[in-house]
Amino acid sequence: MSKEKLHRVRASLGLSQQALADLSGISKPTIVDAEKGRAIRLLSAYGILNALNEELKKRGRSELSIDAIDWNVIEES
Repeated sequence: MSKEKLHRVRASLGLSQQALADLSGISKPTIVDAEKGRAIRLLSAYGILNALNEELKKRGRSELSIDAIDWNVIEES
């Protein structure tokens, strides 16, 4: 199974980038970077994923794992 693109998942939930930023507590520029495949912090990826999963649960849809989305993450040292 191929990994989901973040923008596809977000759009399928009817969320704007700003709405996802507000729900996740992550800045909109970070959401934009993640959707463009730019590197984001692992902590940011989990924040975005948690917000997406909350919305998925509200709609009766299956949650996603961190590995289900095509992230470009950098681990902080």
